[in-house]
Amino acid sequence: MKKIYFSLITIAILLFTACNNDVPGNGEAVETGTLTATISFETKQVTPDAQANLRAGESTAIPVVSWNNVKQVQLFLYDAGGTIKFSRILKPADATNPESNNARNFIIPNVPLGNYKLALLANASMAGDNVTTSLDKGVTWGVEFNGLNVIGQKIDDILVGVKPKALPTIPVIEGAENQQAGWGTRKGFDKPSELFTAFVASVDVVENQTKQVEVPALKREISMMRTRFDFTTVEVPEEAAQREYVKFDTQYSFIVVQTLPDYFSLDSGVSETVNDDNVFVGATGTGTYKDADPTEGYSPTVIKTGLYTHWNDFHVLPNVKGRGTAVNGQYFIIIGAWIDLPEGKSYKDREGKITTTSQPVYWWAPVNEPFTRNVIREVNLTLKTPGYLEFPDKPTGQGSLEIIIGAPEPWNSTIVSTNMDI
Repeated sequence: MKKIYFSLITIAILLFTACNNDVPGNGEAVETGTLTATISFETKQVTPDAQANLRAGESTAIPVVSWNNVKQVQLFLYDAGGTIKFSRILKPADATNPESNNARNFIIPNVPLGNYKLALLANASMAGDNVTTSLDKGVTWGVEFNGLNVIGQKIDDILVGVKPKALPTIPVIEGAENQQAGWGTRKGFDKPSELFTAFVASVDVVENQTKQVEVPALKREISMMRTRFDFTTVEVPEEAAQREYVKFDTQYSFIVVQTLPDYFSLDSGVSETVNDDNVFVGATGTGTYKDADPTEGYSPTVIKTGLYTHWNDFHVLPNVKGRGTAVNGQYFIIIGAWIDLPEGKSYKDREGKITTTSQPVYWWAPVNEPFTRNVIREVNLTLKTPGYLEFPDKPTGQGSLEIIIGAPEPWNSTIVSTNMDI
């Protein structure tokens, strides 16, 4: 059968008007020979969750977003049954700028005729991003997407997971009392890349016509956990003196988050299942607890306020199922530091256990509020207690952090765009 190929389709991908809570937009197509899907957006602030212990975030720093954030975009055209019929990997360097500096135009030749749904997925390359991918709904992981191997697959088979990463070192200290080494059955994973998606409900590819499709803005599919730390406040005045022995800038410092969603689905969002043994490695080593506001990459740049003198930002997958707001599972945060004991001194932890040898110390607690996509949730942690000498076996509510959760902050509330010509 003779195949007729549509010659050109121009896609203008607009990046900067993402809205936090919207399900990806389905554009209303006006078919007049040339199809243009026009999508309009309302910029909305995220309202605080209906929980008494929430308050507005004090930090104001928002990461700057530009085409520097997007390494590649994969385009999928699929039929009404969800079968992928065409795909192409788009690179910003191959694009041209339209009148708006925030957009890129991509020319896609040789697209088979037909009516399709369109999906875009950005930053999901195993070669350059912190992800692993699956073509068969998670049966096999570690398969790099390309323009050919996705053809014939179902759109809901396209999954993105987090890439394995070594967990922080928990040393065994000879002679140290009350220590527990090792992560047990837990597995480490890197922070996810900044995943973006966009969707169009109907695209008609017609013979001998150039179709211009205006795609809605790429929507961020991940969350940001902003951790801020108060290392000064203590619960028991008598324990204040031993806080000076705790060092937060050593090779054994870390921030990790446990109990992760199993995957992200291009079609349906975050998985409904979580794994208690899976751990996001947020930060490790001497730079774990940052003590200065950022000087680049943010606008505005204020993160430190009051007693919250240290901080770290890292990406997490939303811990809600699908693209909704129902809580899918609590994140469980663990932080590590180092007790540097002078000779003849001792350190007593929250349970009354004592060490006279330098060794790690830990704090942990669940974060009860959900992380939804495209939001920065400020998690303020006050280390009121002396922590624990033993490492936690499993996620538990018996931790020793006082956590005050700020209202989620949408990235798009005060985003400053950076223009880039390639």
